[in-house]
Amino acid sequence: RDWSSDVCSSDLAEALAQAAQTPLADRVNALIQTDGLTRMDALKRAARERGISKSQAWREYESAVSD
Repeated sequence: RDWSSDVCSSDLAEALAQAAQTPLADRVNALIQTDGLTRMDALKRAARERGISKSQAWREYESAVSD
């Protein structure tokens, strides 16, 4: 059995869980800075990580940055 894939899967799951606990606006800004994504692409990725729609992510993001 190849255990390396299990380690990678658990690392990925942990990273995604940690990303989901980060406020959405902070996660989007981090993706823009670290991965060089556009704001829209960062929103799409953050939405996928959280299992929410892009429109829900946009509303959450807009709410956070307008405060």
